[in-house]
Amino acid sequence: MNEVNAATGNPCSQPRSRVGEIATGSIVILVGLVFLANNFGIDFPFFGWHNWWALFILIGAAAPAARALDRYRSVATIDAQVARSLISVLAVVTVALIFLLDASFAVWWPVFMVIGGLSMLVPGGRRRDRG
Repeated sequence: MNEVNAATGNPCSQPRSRVGEIATGSIVILVGLVFLANNFGIDFPFFGWHNWWALFILIGAAAPAARALDRYRSVATIDAQVARSLISVLAVVTVALIFLLDASFAVWWPVFMVIGGLSMLVPGGRRRDRG
């Protein structure tokens, strides 16, 4: 029999995973620590500080990374949902790295074709496959 939430009168559901919130918070903390270290004179030569704002692009990778981790923990394998989430992470991280490393989109744009091709190889990615 389903338990009922006394406060709302609604049936109790599974506890919501906080993985996404934890991942996003961790990234924000990491970015803050990097800026703090920079204020104390600790330089990170692999970051072009004129592109510091590109670090915030990485926050966009937190949600799909959390979904991938959560799904992987529940099914204990890399299935299509995990793969789609990881491909999303790859795309966001690639954009961030291009800005952070001052790489040229004119040179690196084919990487996005590769990422798109990987996405097409994952089953269930198209609407007609999601029945």
